[in-house]
Amino acid sequence: MKAPLPDNEAQRIEALLQYKILDTPSEAAFDDLTRLASYICQTPVALISLIDTNRQWFKSKVGFHVLQTHRDFAFCAHAILQPDVFVVPDTTDDERFATNPLVTSDPYIRFYASVPLINPEGYTLGTLCVIDYVPRELTPEQVEALQNLGRQAIKQLELRRNLANLVLVTKKSKQSQKVRKQFLKKIVAGFGLASAILVLIGVVSDQNIRKSTNNRTTTVKNTYKKINSVEKLLSQIKDAEIAQSSYVFTEKKLYLKPYKVALINVKQEIANLKRLTANQPNQQKQIATLEFLITAKLAQLKQAIDLRQDKGLEMALQVLMRNNEQNLMGDIRKMINEMENEERGKTSAAVTSKKG
Repeated sequence: MKAPLPDNEAQRIEALLQYKILDTPSEAAFDDLTRLASYICQTPVALISLIDTNRQWFKSKVGFHVLQTHRDFAFCAHAILQPDVFVVPDTTDDERFATNPLVTSDPYIRFYASVPLINPEGYTLGTLCVIDYVPRELTPEQVEALQNLGRQAIKQLELRRNLANLVLVTKKSKQSQKVRKQFLKKIVAGFGLASAILVLIGVVSDQNIRKSTNNRTTTVKNTYKKINSVEKLLSQIKDAEIAQSSYVFTEKKLYLKPYKVALINVKQEIANLKRLTANQPNQQKQIATLEFLITAKLAQLKQAIDLRQDKGLEMALQVLMRNNEQNLMGDIRKMINEMENEERGKTSAAVTSKKG
């Protein structure tokens, strides 16, 4: 059964994005918490799961071999609707989960327990959960320990958000200082100009200002188009990956449609990026490298789908695990981040120049 959306879903997603944690590499601070949860609760699986718009993504995992699953069959999508500990002693006896593909097929989940990860503003970002393959219960001591570990997970998330905000403030402060220094230099230099230059400026300034403003405006518009394009591209690759993993787990053909749509969108967005950088050889080289990585990633996705169809779930899961270790998605994300940062640098320079 698909979980309903929280009443504050839009605000919840906005809050989640503030942490800048989705699709980041594993971190010891979070992995320590899942290992402790698994040990204390004596379960083979423990996860820190964050609920994104259409997927659950695992920041940390013990005993589980996938990075994410579709939100439609995410246990944690139900758990984030609960204010406290959520326990399902036997999934086959619960109508919400009895027909879930994670219950009826590999990995055959039978027991689930979680605590919600609620941030200081009251938004539930995800859960810290434990999973077993046999029906069972938790002792009161295990429940209390799980709650304590959940609070530690939120503290780690808050440290990450505060650090991200500090970095942003620092960057803005440096940019502001640079602008002020440039302004002061111009004032000092201005006192040494001869009056003849003032006359010359009066004659040509209007024309030059218009031309310069138009050039800067065009630069900024093109830059934003490129940033928007690479962000769309990353989103479409994620959509293809989510649809692929959903098909591998369920073998339901309905997931192949969004997968194929995402492939078409990826191809179109790459073509759009090439148009936007037609006269920029360096950026064309970046896009060629990015296209190579994306082509390799899409080949991985197709391989798992083909294996699911021809050889079954076990073979497909082995490929998924091997592909996750290669981390092509991380390479793609790194390349896109570099391109975005480069473009944002151009926008900042253009805006600063305009202010100057």
